[in-house]
Amino acid sequence: MWGNNDDYSDNGEPVKLYVPTQGPPRKNSTAPIESHIGGVAFSELGPAPTCQHCDDNMKLLVQLYRIENQMERFLTVYGCPQSACFSKLKFENGFSYGNGVMSCRMLVRPIREKPKPSAPAAPVKSSWYSDDGDDMDNDWGADTGSDNDVADLESKIAAMEANLEDGAMPKKEAAAAKTPKGTVPTAKVSPDSFPCYMLNQQVEPPAPRQQIEEDDVGMGASDDKIRNMLARYMAEEEDEDILAALSGTAGGGGGAGGEADERLSEEDRILLGFQDRLRRAPRQVVRYAPGGIPMWSIPTEAPTVPSSPDGNPRSFECQLLPPLLLTLNVDKFSGAEQSESGINGMLSDGMNWGSVAVFTRANPTSEVETEEVLLIQKSVDEMSEMQGQPKMDLEPAIAVVEDMDDDDEFTPDA
Repeated sequence: MWGNNDDYSDNGEPVKLYVPTQGPPRKNSTAPIESHIGGVAFSELGPAPTCQHCDDNMKLLVQLYRIENQMERFLTVYGCPQSACFSKLKFENGFSYGNGVMSCRMLVRPIREKPKPSAPAAPVKSSWYSDDGDDMDNDWGADTGSDNDVADLESKIAAMEANLEDGAMPKKEAAAAKTPKGTVPTAKVSPDSFPCYMLNQQVEPPAPRQQIEEDDVGMGASDDKIRNMLARYMAEEEDEDILAALSGTAGGGGGAGGEADERLSEEDRILLGFQDRLRRAPRQVVRYAPGGIPMWSIPTEAPTVPSSPDGNPRSFECQLLPPLLLTLNVDKFSGAEQSESGINGMLSDGMNWGSVAVFTRANPTSEVETEEVLLIQKSVDEMSEMQGQPKMDLEPAIAVVEDMDDDDEFTPDA
């Protein structure tokens, strides 16, 4: 099992990340063996779920395809980007289950063989280049000695010339494009769907090693290590003034030794840890760590995830990360004008979340598409509102520069 700060599971398995391919989005969705974000889901999956607030079809956020234990596994996550719908999500302690605005589905089935292209038909041998009856003196093959063929050919040529003169020559209809056998059909992306990007899977890069100078030993260690080092130093130190300064009991002198150490709050620690993991691969959109622990950006206790219909608990499988919203440009599909201007408007409209964790059942029914559980965490920029504080005003302020000289003010030319 992965912890919040673990790079490997108990079995030594690293966390897997899904990163979109670079380049413009594709016009067509992909074959089922490819994982992607945006576009449309595999055609053999059920139709897209409907938003319970606007009755429109939700848009595909991500489709993951994996093969496990000789079974195909499709996992799809949908969401409605309408600002009016997403604003109706009910968050309790910073979390929501989707409330009909986001949905997750899973389909597990035996691996199906791909159709193989049929062998091309053997070409019919023409008599024009046949060697049958060749007498070595006739380069055009056997001589039938019949004048009927020549007469028939002349009559057909005359009929064609007559049709050309009368303008009655039939036009050949354009042949419809045929899908080559053995290829999986692709579904055309709807103009209403998010742009489609293929996903590449990679192992999460390890944490960078910090270069610690001899003078900075202990600066990057934990608080417990620092306290232990300080305790050993104080046990060996004999100077009473130094001991008094370190313990905060020195009189007079306006030193800061008596003040409590300024440490990061729990909120800042969690957020910085979340940002550090994202910084290892800034373009990651899906974090895949089945059986692990979701990586949250806000220090709030997650609610209990509902069990599956068979009574077995669901387990964490993967989570969607904020770079997904930027890659798919979800604000373009919010369907409403910004309620605020400037940067505040960018943060207040459309689909916005801090992370979306996916919990799936352990024993899904084969070849039956099931509804799974999403746990949506509120966005970090909404954290102040969640804590009962007014939302930070991010509008640009007007900078006032004091005139420090006695010269006359600059007057532009008339």
